[in-house]
Amino acid sequence: MTTRKKTGGRKAGAPNKKTQDVIDKLEAMECDPIEGMARIALQAERDASTSFKSIIDGMNEAITEGDEDIQGLLNSIFSKHVKERREHLMLAGGMYKELAQYVAPKRKAIEMTGLDGGDINVDGKFVIEIVRPD
Repeated sequence: MTTRKKTGGRKAGAPNKKTQDVIDKLEAMECDPIEGMARIALQAERDASTSFKSIIDGMNEAITEGDEDIQGLLNSIFSKHVKERREHLMLAGGMYKELAQYVAPKRKAIEMTGLDGGDINVDGKFVIEIVRPD
């Protein structure tokens, strides 16, 4: 059986029509999933570094002592707000993660071995050979 040379079709590495449609829609919406994931990561870091206890303490100090019902209510509202904020960040992060694969595909893992498939010897001089899979 002989192998025929490929002619026509899309070039290697070019996105298919559906993928290109998604990329075009994201560009039209000015939506950069990578930037979105970075923003969520930064916001999560800021949220984590904020001392929520100090915020609650500040609210409690603003309330006159003896109004324990109001203190409990404010603490409950604040806790609910924090939980909802975290859930929204997680949802947004998941959506950006899914969209990111259209603009920055995941890279395949590369296996490295020594000569003839053996272990890599790092005791002395070593050679790295990069081979593209066919």
